[in-house]
Parts: sequence; C-alpha cells; structure tokens
Amino acid sequence: MSTSTPTRPDAGSTRLQAHDPAAATSPSEPAGRRSPWFVLRRTLAEFREDRGSDLAGSLTLWTLLAAVPGLGLLLGLVGLTGQTGSAVTLVDDVLSRLLSGATVDLVTGRLTELGGLSDVGSAVLVGASALLLAWAANGYVRAFSRVTNTVHEVPEGRPSWRLRPAQLVLTLAVVVLAALALALMVVTGPVAQTLGDALGLSADVVGVWSVAQWPLLALVVVVLVTLLLHATPNVKFGRLKLLTPGAFVAILVWVAASVGVACFVATYGTYDRTVGALAGVVVVLLWLWVTHAALVLGAELDAELERGRQLQHGLAAEERLQQPVRDDRVSLRRDGRRERDLTVQRDIRVAAAGHGNPADRPFGRPSRGGE
Repeated sequence: MSTSTPTRPDAGSTRLQAHDPAAATSPSEPAGRRSPWFVLRRTLAEFREDRGSDLAGSLTLWTLLAAVPGLGLLLGLVGLTGQTGSAVTLVDDVLSRLLSGATVDLVTGRLTELGGLSDVGSAVLVGASALLLAWAANGYVRAFSRVTNTVHEVPEGRPSWRLRPAQLVLTLAVVVLAALALALMVVTGPVAQTLGDALGLSADVVGVWSVAQWPLLALVVVVLVTLLLHATPNVKFGRLKLLTPGAFVAILVWVAASVGVACFVATYGTYDRTVGALAGVVVVLLWLWVTHAALVLGAELDAELERGRQLQHGLAAEERLQQPVRDDRVSLRRDGRRERDLTVQRDIRVAAAGHGNPADRPFGRPSRGGE
C-alpha cells in the first residue's frame, strides 16, 4: 500500500485528477492485445498475485464456522416444535446423497442425541447457536470485505461506527439469502416429496415446486453474488448492475463445480469403499473452496474490466486502480502514523552512522552472520 496520501482519490471523487496524455495517444501495446484473451490473462495474473487461492481458503473456513452453529440452530428450532424425528429423517435423506453411509450414520446419531434435549436444553441450543452463527457469519462478511478491498486495490478507510452497522445488515441479508439458496438446492426430488408429505401438500404443489425452484434459485444466487461483490469493498461504484461479467463468471464456475460434485456423488460407491467416510467431507470442502475461488476470480474480472475502462479514458491505472472510495478517514490516519514511524526509523538509521542523537540508537548492535 502506498504511503503517499495524494495518490489516493478523495472520497466521493469519480475520476483521477491527472490524465496521462501519452498513454491515451501512444498506447504501449498493439490494439490487437486489447482483447478478451488479454483481459482473461490479466485476470488470472491478478488472481495469482493477490493469492486468490489463499483468499478462497479463508472464506471457506468462515463458511464452515458458520455451518456448524447453523445446523445447531435448525435442530434446536425443530426440537422446540417436537418434530425431531422428521427432521432427522430429512437430514438423513439429504446427506445420504452427498456423504458416505458411515458419515451419515455418525451425523444423524449425534442429531438424534441432541434431539432428545428438553425444551430448556433446546432453547439453550438455539440461543448459543444463534450467537455463534451471528459471529461466524459476520466474520465471513468482514473477510469478504478484505478480499474485495485487496482485489480493487483500495485500503479500508471507513470508521468502525459506519462500517460495523453496515456489515451487520449485510450479514443478515447474506444469511437469509444463503439459507434460501441452500433450501432451494436441497429440497428437490425425494426430499421435496418427503417434506411435502410431512406438510400435507398435494402432489400438484410438489410438482409446481419442482419446476419453480430452479428460476428462484438462479435469482437468489444472482442477488447474493452481486451483493457480496458490490456491497463489501470500500469502493463507490456507479450504476448498480444486477449481473456483472464477474458475477456471471463466478456463477458459471460455481454451477460447473456443483455439476462435478453431483457426478461424483453419482459414482460415490467406488470412492466410499476405497477412501471411506472422509471422501464425502473432502468433496464438500473442495466444492466450497472452488465456490469461493470463483467469487474471487469474478471480482478480479470486474476489476480488470474497470481498469481497461479507466485506461481508455486516459487514467493512469496501469499499476493501481483509480476508483473512488466510500470513505478514507481511517486510511489517512493510518498513513499518517506510518509516516511518523518511518521518520523515527530514519532517525535511528542516521544515528547509527554517527550523526544525530545517540538516544535514537536503543536497539544495541545488530546481529551479523558468522559472529
């Protein structure tokens, strides 16, 4: 991050003040390189430079941390309604399509034990799970904000009193949309029929649901991805687009990964005999990682397309995107502290050369190799 504050665009500004006429009139690359292939190459390069694999791994971890209390919250709510047996049967139907028999038996056994809790125990489980879910989901949103700030090459400059409430609202929206998307993916086929029978729904209603759930799922996923990519970074975007090229690519890769998982599940028996119960867990983890890698890649694509637009308008965006930020007060204070620290360190170095105040040499003699 640069420590020179004049290079950062002011909050609310929409354009870099200085143009680069030479870049506008004498492009350094032939026009043929301004192609989708060039944008794709730059997107992949930025993904590697920003350590996109590590960023996806951190998001996957927060997803797992939120999944466990989410399941506990669901089970506690079911326990309060007295429908634990039906819930365990439904979970067994869902997990049997994703995990091995040993893993499913282990999970359903623990769920049955938790389902035997009293009303007080179920209420405690609901409260504790809700708190843990709120913490983990908010951690996920904050981590996603750091990821998108890295991708768009901007520091986080929003003060806590402005940032935290916005992230809490976004956390609630993400939890609701993610739960809805998960329900739309899971409640299909035999699971939908089982749930329909439990709720007393007719076969016609279940048939309508089987058709309508896929457009609904597509809409929910598009809204969720757009919300994550555009509401988390400290960037003031222009007109909001429901489906950007980056969001489209992220969803496309996610669909391909989901199809791959489905194909794996279809031939799961062979892997179950060779790898065991761990295979299903590994596949789910890999699917989550690919999902978040696709989100990071989509954010990188949107950033590179924005870089191309800025360059075409003569903005010096080769090294750093020139995007208006929502707020820069915190980052300006941080840069000021950094400048003061650099001044102190510079004084120490000058004192080491025999100049300046000897009191600026508090660290003693440096260690030297071989001594």
